[in-house]
Amino acid sequence: AGKLYYNSDFRGASAFCTKAIELNPDNATAYSIRGAIYYRLNDFNSAAADFNKAIALNPGDYRSFYNLGLVHIKLNDFRKAIEDFSGAIQVNPSDADSYYNRGVCRQRLGDYYGAQEDLNKARALGYSS
Repeated sequence: AGKLYYNSDFRGASAFCTKAIELNPDNATAYSIRGAIYYRLNDFNSAAADFNKAIALNPGDYRSFYNLGLVHIKLNDFRKAIEDFSGAIQVNPSDADSYYNRGVCRQRLGDYYGAQEDLNKARALGYSS
């Protein structure tokens, strides 16, 4: 799936992941990769479903929380995105990107103090735009 994905054969990579899920429905990695594929295909509802399933199967993978946050930004659901980025931060407190994106979402919702805290933390962790 990885090779197909990086060669931009998203349909082929999606089919590969779907087959992997059929063979092992508890394969959190396959759900996460397929979620990323759906995201690239602008199928945000399917991406959200797969990232949620990946999180349910492996709540220790901060990338699925992070990617779900990106999906919720695309869907203009900034409150859910904040929850997702907070989940990523809980699992991996040193992820500058999660702090940055949570800060942007907080800013979009008018929480300027929370946004500034997150953006400062992101910079302290090495985030640079």
